[in-house]
Amino acid sequence: MTLAHDELVDPSDMPRVARLGVILHWTPHWSGGMFGVAAAEHLGWERFNRMYQFNPVIEDGGIVSYGSDVVTQYEANRADPFFGMQAGHTRIDPEYPMEPGPGTVEGTSMRQPESARLSLEDLLQGYTLNGAVQLRLADQIGSIEVGKMANLVVLDANLFEVSDDHIRSVQPAAVLFEGRLIHGSLP
Repeated sequence: MTLAHDELVDPSDMPRVARLGVILHWTPHWSGGMFGVAAAEHLGWERFNRMYQFNPVIEDGGIVSYGSDVVTQYEANRADPFFGMQAGHTRIDPEYPMEPGPGTVEGTSMRQPESARLSLEDLLQGYTLNGAVQLRLADQIGSIEVGKMANLVVLDANLFEVSDDHIRSVQPAAVLFEGRLIHGSLP
């Protein structure tokens, strides 16, 4: 079973994700504060500051996959996985950063709490292998292994070497689908 749009998970439910075998699917570009602080009026600051936190689920062995449900052309760029990785990793929306103040880490545009920043490792796993697990195709796709389909991208930069505020500028230099080069070139 997969649950989507997991904006606010009660802390007592986070360990249950792994125990129940539930997969959480989420849109990481929301974590940067695109929607601002309007929800705080309805949720209160304590619950508002607990939104978009998945590290406890991951630490307890739960599976979190990532994607986007963007459906309009004017925000299509937000569906780019690298955009999502940057927002999920920094908790700062590259296009609509929050104003420093309530709901942000003091003196910054980073959405609270800083501890909710997702690691690049967890983001990459969520966009690849965990997505394949969600689709029940992990025996065929999602990681590079002998016997799996050769569906992969070669990036133009190392995600672990670019600055956090440039993750979204990383692009595929080459795309292979079922072992065939369909975009770009290989070195």
